[in-house]
Amino acid sequence: MKLGEICLQTNDVLKMAKFYKMLLKVDNQSQDEIHQAMITEETMLTIYHDGSRKDNRNQNISIAFSVDDVDKEYERLLALDVEIIEGPKTRPWGVRNMSLYDPDRNTIYLRSRLGSEREASGTAGIRKMSIHDYDKVYKLWTSTPGMGMNHLDDSRGGIEKYLMRNPNTCFVSEQADGTLDGVIMSGHDGRRGYIYHLAVSMESRGQGIGKGLLEHAVEALQQEGIQKAALVVFSDNEIGNQFWELQGFKVRNDLIYRNRVLDDE
Repeated sequence: MKLGEICLQTNDVLKMAKFYKMLLKVDNQSQDEIHQAMITEETMLTIYHDGSRKDNRNQNISIAFSVDDVDKEYERLLALDVEIIEGPKTRPWGVRNMSLYDPDRNTIYLRSRLGSEREASGTAGIRKMSIHDYDKVYKLWTSTPGMGMNHLDDSRGGIEKYLMRNPNTCFVSEQADGTLDGVIMSGHDGRRGYIYHLAVSMESRGQGIGKGLLEHAVEALQQEGIQKAALVVFSDNEIGNQFWELQGFKVRNDLIYRNRVLDDE
């Protein structure tokens, strides 16, 4: 099942449509006073008046749009005298967002993912991992309970080899001072995705960093055509297993995990 449409019911379709045409920079060529479609691809956004009077006291719904540069959108909307709730802020889960009201006072969020550039607000966010991060990442891994390490696979040479094969699917969370407080490695064989070594420092837990790293990895795998991902967690890692269960990774009781060391030396 997929979400097909979000419909904003309003007393004034023309006023709301004018606002969303400005916000989304679209023109649907419609002056319909009853129903207008603003976005028609994937999940539709429509505006509708069903004939009943609305009190416009919306408190339980918000709509988020992804943009390339939320700061540029903020300046544009300020000049258009839009009612801003909160200006752009960098969030620990790797996005920078702002919020505003539409004419019916629905809450609208605009968000953009952070790149490799550092933000001045206290966290640089999430970026792709490089081999230059190895020392900091290895220190984070070895200080994380429940993390299984291998002296070959997790050596500098092993990680460099992995990053060369998977340059776009491994990420770190970086603070403004250069401290790394999170890491995830993921890759694929062309058929299945695999996730390894997700870790968040003890001091930074509870801020959504792990979820943000996972979202980056999943999106990167999807962009490379991967539709399913797997991972291995130690059975006694309670915190890790709780996290993965909440993220939708289910236990397969019908499988037995096996491996073999190919180089016995």
